[in-house]
Amino acid sequence: MAVAILTFDAAFRDVSTVILLNSVNSTPLSVLLLEYSTGNQLEQAAALGVIMSVITVVVGVVATRIGGGRLRRKS
Repeated sequence: MAVAILTFDAAFRDVSTVILLNSVNSTPLSVLLLEYSTGNQLEQAAALGVIMSVITVVVGVVATRIGGGRLRRKS
């Protein structure tokens, strides 16, 4: 439960940053995803969500490989 509260707190603080980054020429992916979802463009929202998830997983795997898996617990 504590992890959920900390995650929510961090996400809530980042909302204002994302809103401030939004402009006419540049839209963050999270704002674009919200626009698609509220604009009844659910197919585009689902595709963008999958792309964002894949990018997140790939970056995580690459970071783990570069770091040599140093975050693993020693038994």
